[in-house]
Amino acid sequence: MTALTERRLPQPHLVHGAAVSRETAPSPVEPPAGIPSWAQIAEDITKTGQVASQAIAVDFERAAKEIETLGIELLGIAKEHDAMMDRLKIAIDEVRETAKRYREHGAGLLHEIQLSSRKIAAIHEHAIQLKASLTDIDIDAEKI
Repeated sequence: MTALTERRLPQPHLVHGAAVSRETAPSPVEPPAGIPSWAQIAEDITKTGQVASQAIAVDFERAAKEIETLGIELLGIAKEHDAMMDRLKIAIDEVRETAKRYREHGAGLLHEIQLSSRKIAAIHEHAIQLKASLTDIDIDAEKI
């Protein structure tokens, strides 16, 4: 036999001795209290199957609610992050403004230092000229 002939075709599910297909399967019933609304438990399964299905549905619903709670927490963290980023932008603007004022103050001090340096150089030059002019004068102490 070849691999194709050995393959088994899907067998119909047997419920209480009768073959059931997707088209003929009974519709699911409303879930009992405590079972999430999305969980549709069929009537034609064994009690063990019903209990297991209900337990799994409850566990999955609990996990889904935990995931939703995590999403809410993440939204809270995102809002905190946005608020922190807004405060950070304000702080950065303040730092830039402080640096600008610092540079302006430094430029003012630099201007004053250079102006003072020019004044000192002019005074020094004037002193040299005054000294030179005084040494050229013959002062006779007796005439005074």
